[in-house]
Amino acid sequence: MATAAKRQLALPETLYKELDWLARREGKSVALILRDLLAEKRKKLLYQEYRTLQGYWSKKSKANPERTATSIQIDSEALLARARAVRRTPKGMRLTDRLLCSLKEKSNGTRKDGIRGKRERSF
Repeated sequence: MATAAKRQLALPETLYKELDWLARREGKSVALILRDLLAEKRKKLLYQEYRTLQGYWSKKSKANPERTATSIQIDSEALLARARAVRRTPKGMRLTDRLLCSLKEKSNGTRKDGIRGKRERSF
């Protein structure tokens, strides 16, 4: 849990009166009003930074239209063939959860009922 740090803040009288008026109007303490105002300012600054970065990348994409995502040629048939190949299961035995569990038990040298017995005898 976050701990509060006590700080003294010197404000001009008019600014403090305005903060106090705003706090009484909203039914909050002056500290909560300051925290809300700082959070709002931080949000505005992050949004401005986002817009700046978005503008930068927008200019870059307009400068090089051949490198945009929409200009890339996609062979839909090759893409579908690849998806179908990945989806196919190999010929022979299918690996199911049941088979996987039985293979694990054989490699450990234990049987399923032996594991259940151990669990029952646990603390």
